[in-house]
Amino acid sequence: MSNKIEYPCLMESTIKSRVVVCFSSETVGHAIDVKDATANDLYSDDWEPATNTKVWKPYMPPLYEDGEICWVWDEGDNGTYFRRYDAKNRKWCFMNGERNGSTWKYHAKFKGTLPVDLPKIKD
Repeated sequence: MSNKIEYPCLMESTIKSRVVVCFSSETVGHAIDVKDATANDLYSDDWEPATNTKVWKPYMPPLYEDGEICWVWDEGDNGTYFRRYDAKNRKWCFMNGERNGSTWKYHAKFKGTLPVDLPKIKD
C-alpha cells in the first residue's frame, strides 16, 4: 500500500527497537533518534520504504524545553539544521543564539553529541 508522503519527513519504527528516521526520499534517510543502538547518526539509502505502514508511522515531535537542541527543517529543504528552542517566543533561536528567531514547519528533539558547538541562548 502506497501513501503520498512529502519529503523530508520523520517516521518512527513500529517494530522492535525504536528508531526515528528523517527520510529525504522513500528509502533514503538518516536516523536521528535510535534506542538500544550505538550509532546516533546512522545514514542509509536502503531503509524499508517510508510508505510501508507496517514498519513506519509518522513521528509526532514532543514538546521542547527552553534552550533544548532540536533538528529543524521546512518543506523543500535538502537538509536538517541544529537550533535551540526559544520557549518564550515559541520559535527556534537564530544560529548565534539570539531569541525570537525563526519558525520551522518540522522539528524533532536531538539526542546525542553535537558535532559543533551551538551557542547558549542570549537573553
